[in-house]
Amino acid sequence: MRIRKIVNGLVLFACFSVGFAACTESSLPRPSAAVAYSPKAPEQWCMPNGITVMVLEDRELPLVQGALFVRSGSLWEPVSLPGVVGAMGGQMRQGGAGSLTADELDLELEKLSANVDGGFGAEYGKFGFSSLSSDTDRVFALFADVVLRPRFEAEHLAIWKGQVLEGIRRRKDDPHTIASIISTELLYGPTAYGRVLVEEDVNRLTREAIIEAHRRFVNPQGALLIVSGSISPAKVRELTDKYFGAWTATGLGLVPPPVDFTPTPGIYFVKGPFQQATITIGELGVQRLSPDYVAIEAFNEILSGNFASRLFAHIRTELGLAYAVYGSIQAGVVKGVNSIMLQTKSENVGRAIAEVYRVMEELQREPPAGKELADVQRSIENSFVFKFSSTEKLIERAALLRMLNYPLDYDTHHLDKVRSLTPDDIMQVAQKRWDLSKFVVVVVGDETAYNSLKSLKEDPASRIHGAPLRRVTFDQKLRL
Repeated sequence: MRIRKIVNGLVLFACFSVGFAACTESSLPRPSAAVAYSPKAPEQWCMPNGITVMVLEDRELPLVQGALFVRSGSLWEPVSLPGVVGAMGGQMRQGGAGSLTADELDLELEKLSANVDGGFGAEYGKFGFSSLSSDTDRVFALFADVVLRPRFEAEHLAIWKGQVLEGIRRRKDDPHTIASIISTELLYGPTAYGRVLVEEDVNRLTREAIIEAHRRFVNPQGALLIVSGSISPAKVRELTDKYFGAWTATGLGLVPPPVDFTPTPGIYFVKGPFQQATITIGELGVQRLSPDYVAIEAFNEILSGNFASRLFAHIRTELGLAYAVYGSIQAGVVKGVNSIMLQTKSENVGRAIAEVYRVMEELQREPPAGKELADVQRSIENSFVFKFSSTEKLIERAALLRMLNYPLDYDTHHLDKVRSLTPDDIMQVAQKRWDLSKFVVVVVGDETAYNSLKSLKEDPASRIHGAPLRRVTFDQKLRL
């Protein structure tokens, strides 16, 4: 055990040293030099049950890491059982697996100085492992048990439910959480994208429902297994055939649910005992990989990418109206969200919102200066290389592109597309992708904040003059 800890310490020191060296001034790309993208291609093959395996060997350190991506998620869970996929994903690791109880599994991984974890999001599940190369056989077997043979122990499910219930009860204490939840509900309505988990949903979840969700959602069809580090492709093939070869597909459909809901623009106010007001401004946005996705990336940087960005420079630095402010176009599987969030003093709510509109109108009216765009292009280019700073990052990047249905050559041509952007491209994003008349504004604050909103609404010169202003309440979720 002592020898293993020493090895781990040396590994961590080596990783730190490499990471520090990579960030020194001399190693950063020079502004005048074009960054080249020429990644090492992983070896890959497809198993008969539908799993694609990708392997990138790297013998620099005696470590192996991997991840299994599963094509399913909470977007496809039954309407009658919200939260079941999230519960199932977390309990696959936390509730024991194979012949080991949860406590035995924890102890075994601790002895091996290894890790297995995972869970499900909206579109896919991800389960990963890491270990010393000498322990790969044992850790891979434990990893396979977590994926295929979770025990879902009732005791640990009860602990999970208690933690989630406490988190739900505490939502009302955080204005950011309140504003985010209400904004999501107002924009997506009762669709799969607007669901909010409440206490009764958690209490309804049973071990039997979670077992059934595992049978349905943990599916090899379209799954992707990536492995990198000190291991050969031949060894990976041996392990995958042994532990995942008999896994059979369940035929789960993967058509994304529609967003058949139209938000109602206006201002929604939630009264709360907070010393400052929290504001979200949003509208439904674009699908992932819309034709102008590269211009959108640059637009996001200009809007809110750094201290010199439009929102930060104007609203915080020049006017001192916000403690924090940020915004972006976030693409979605069907429809994403354009959002802006800020915090300000209660008496400044109206003025802060007016200034957000002013920034957006300026971006729609005039293209950015050439230098502003050039700085953003250089920033995107210089940060691009850090997506591939290790073998593990490189292969995971390739996996995510596949899981989210990006073109396989997306990264190969991305920098050239960024370099070819013009100021007019950025202005067209502002004009085409932002409609100020469709803004849904959520304000969480005290009565002073409400009065500031009223004053702005009643001002004939205001951009939101005459807009609906409605008081709503929050109790775990929006109450209209």
